[in-house]
Parts: sequence; structure tokens; C-alpha cells
Amino acid sequence: MKKILFSLLGRALLLVSLTALASCNDDKTEPSGGTPSVAIGEITPQSDRLTFALTLRDAEKAFYLCLPATESAPSAETLAAQGIPVSQSQTVTVDGLLPETAYTISAVAMQGDRLGSVATASATTAPSDAEPAVKLTPGEATTTSLSFSLEMQDCARAAYLLIANPKQGQTPDAEEILRSGTTVESDGTHTVNELTPATTYLIAAVGEKDSKRSEVVTIEMTTGFDASAPATFDRQVAGFYYGVPAGYNYAEYYVVLSEGEATEQEGIYTTTGAGRTLSIDLYYFEPLSGDPAITQGTYKYATSKSLRTFDPEKTRGTVNDGKGGIRQIEFKEGTIDVRLSGSTYTITASLVTTDGEEFTGSYTGPLTLENREEEQEQNLPPLEKELTGMSFVRAIAKYYNNDETTDQCTVELYDVEPGGSDGYYYLLDAGHKLSVDFLVATGDDAQIVEGTYTVADTNAALTLIPGYEESFLDSTMPLGTYCEEYSEERVSTYGFASSGTVTVTRTGDTYSFDVKLKTSKGYRIEGTYEGAIEMYDKR
Repeated sequence: MKKILFSLLGRALLLVSLTALASCNDDKTEPSGGTPSVAIGEITPQSDRLTFALTLRDAEKAFYLCLPATESAPSAETLAAQGIPVSQSQTVTVDGLLPETAYTISAVAMQGDRLGSVATASATTAPSDAEPAVKLTPGEATTTSLSFSLEMQDCARAAYLLIANPKQGQTPDAEEILRSGTTVESDGTHTVNELTPATTYLIAAVGEKDSKRSEVVTIEMTTGFDASAPATFDRQVAGFYYGVPAGYNYAEYYVVLSEGEATEQEGIYTTTGAGRTLSIDLYYFEPLSGDPAITQGTYKYATSKSLRTFDPEKTRGTVNDGKGGIRQIEFKEGTIDVRLSGSTYTITASLVTTDGEEFTGSYTGPLTLENREEEQEQNLPPLEKELTGMSFVRAIAKYYNNDETTDQCTVELYDVEPGGSDGYYYLLDAGHKLSVDFLVATGDDAQIVEGTYTVADTNAALTLIPGYEESFLDSTMPLGTYCEEYSEERVSTYGFASSGTVTVTRTGDTYSFDVKLKTSKGYRIEGTYEGAIEMYDKR
């Protein structure tokens, strides 16, 4: 009986063991012993992707790569090391591809450490549904070249075209660009050489693919120029005859020359693009008859407004770098030569800036002058009261050559802190500015010699130039020795000195001014200053 029971128990335990073993073997399919393989199904192409099925046989995994057809197919070992793995049969999509481009798909299956044969299939992506587009980005500009980048999207090719000094609204059409422009077939940076300095160029580009064309895109770039190179002015932009200024003996002739188109703001002319302007203020005899015209000859630097001189106060230049930077140029010496042949003038300027740099320029062409002699009327609001006991807090001076025996030093005294910088200041808040024009004996140093200076129209040392006003372009300027009062209502009134004195003493760099002046209307202008002078030597 016991033998039977043990026999039945043993069979039961054996059955449980076999069942358990079978259960464990069901978790992992035993390889059939066949060679692992992978099949690549039919490929569905789109413009930027390929979709296909991978079917694994006798394999626990597979690896695949999609490469341009121009590249060599990878080996089984390369696929196993670098390919994208899949662990079962599935549909795969490879995206980020280029349209209308041939690709080869390679795959290999693996079971354990065994690799099957490499399977391959080829397909070409579909044409793009996107519209062609191009993009222009400005790059470096030199005096004779422009660089820019051109990017294409969904384009088989593109073309670009440059137009110098384009008219407002001028844009070439796609046909003109493709017919006359430069063709490119890939993205890149392009440089166009042998261009004209200080010139604005329109760069237009268009892309195309099959029968489709992109929108025409444009940018503008301007070639630079060397501001130290001689200026060649190609036009006159202003010209005026003002007659003889009050208190002087010779007539004033004013001309503005420019490299290209120019605009005017508050009496200052600047080029609209990269370039230079030169304003010239000449003094000569009044015309005997007919329309006023500039007489040929050589005009020299002087502040005296004397015969055959140019006035540095109004003779100045501007430089526009074409990138938003504009600066003014002042001169401390030089000559302006004027020649006339028939109705054609040749003007040659050989000047030295207040920074010690040479400035040369020339113009050949006609000149016209608008007669503004009758406009020399006093129209600045007059100061109608006395100003005494003023205490000035700031002194700014500009020092010029005047003639062979005297120099001119214009000192601006403020009783409030002025606005401005670099020698150009003005009343920003309510207060007073006293502008005193000293004539001092010619010397090596820019300084005001001690002594008592008297208002007199004699052009001699130890005198003050009387105050006066002068029409200039479309405005009137106060000149000489005068006082400006700026009110809380932001209105300026002017008193022009016709008599009186300014006594100057000096200890080291500290000046003392004692001002006792009278205006042409008989009002006293009195005040004092003690301190340093911010001196700008313009010789």
C-alpha cells in the first residue's frame, strides 16, 4: 500500500516540475535555428520623409539606416554599431529629408551574436509642396564692395541683381533679375566688387523651382568711403548772396557743395547717404551790376571778413559715414581757390581741420546764388532792460586766427549750466549767456591777454567786436559781443553791445572778468566771472 502511495506522489512531483519547466521556456521563443533576416517593405515617399515596414524573421532585433543614394551602403557590422535599433516588426518613418532626393535604406537582423545579410531598398522623396522663398541678409561693406548672404528654401536656383542709387519705390521684377542677374544654386555669402564708393545699392533676389517663383526680396546697402581721401563734389545744393554785413566793407557769398543728394536742418547740410558736404563763406567786393556771382581768385582763412577771405564760422564740412554717424568738421587754416571758364566754375579747397587733418575737395560745374541782400533786417527779439550783478558760472572759448596781427577769441559766459558738448553749448534752462568777441595780439598760445578790452569796430588788439545780427540761410544769427536772456517761457531776447569794456586779469589758469557793457539801446550789461576757461583752439 505504501509503495503505491509513494509512486503516485513521485509522478505528481515530476508532473509539476515538467509543467514549471515548460512555463519558463514559454517566456522566450527558442530560435528555430534559421538565419536571422529583415525585409524592407514598400516605401511611401513624401517630400521630407520616407515610410516603410521592417519585418523580422528568426531575429530578436534589427538595425537600419537611411542615407543619400550617393553614399556607399554600410556593412552589417556598421549597421549593428551605428544603425537605429528595432526589437520587433514595425512601420518606420524617416523624416527631415530633402525633397526630390534619392535615398537608400539599409537594414540587418541580429539573433544573439549572429548577423544576417544586409537588406537594401531605394526611393526618391516627392517634390515639395512648399512655395520657393529666398532671404537676403546684409554683410560687410567696404569702399568698393558689398557682401551679403542669400538663403534659399525649396528653390532649385536663385539670382540676385544690384542697382546703384535706386529711385524711390524702384524694384526689378523676377524676369529682370533672372535675365540680368547673377545665378546661384546654393546658400552662401556673396561679395560684389568694383563698386562706386559712397553709393547706395538696391540688392534684389528671387528664387525659382520648376514653374514656381518666389517673391522678390530686397535690401539696401551703401558702400563706405575714406573720409581722408579728396572729396569730389558733384553738385551745388545751396547758394546765397547776402550783401555787405553791417559794420564790414565786403560782401558775403555763401555756397554749399555735396557728394550726392543732401538735406538741410537748422542751417547744416548733410548727405542723405555716405558722403561729405562743404559749406563755403567768401568775402569780396559787391557786384557792380547784374546778378551776384563769385569772383575768381584765392580766398584765405580769416575771421575779419576782409577782402578775398573765407569765414571759419560758416565755412565747415560734414561727414556722413552711411551707417547713421554724422559729424561736423571745422577748419583752422587753408585756402579756397575759385576759377571760372565761361559759366563753369572750378573750386578747389585745401584746408586743415581743427584736429590737424588735411581736407581737400573740388567741384567743377555751374554756380547760382540767390540774392538775399534785402533780407538783412534785424528780426531777433531785442532785450528791453538792464542786466546787472550777473555772476557767471561757466566759461567756454573758441580761439581763431583773425589776421596777421590779431587773433579772435569768442568767450561764452553762462550764469546757469548750459546744455551741449564739445564746444557747442546753449541755454537749456532760464538764464543768461554773454558772448564776448575778444581781439588779442597774435601769439603762439590760445589765451586771453590781461588788460581792459573796449568795444570798437577797429579790428585792433585789446578791442571787442561790437554785437550785431546777420541773416544766414533762413535764420538770423547773433554775432560779435552780445547777451542772450532765455526766459522761463523759453523765449530768447538779445542785447548787442555797442560800447563798454571787459577787464581781464589772470592768475595761473584762473581768469577774472569784469563786464561793463552797454547795448545799442542803452541798457547796461554787467557781471563778473572767476574761474578756468574751457578753451577750444580752432587755429
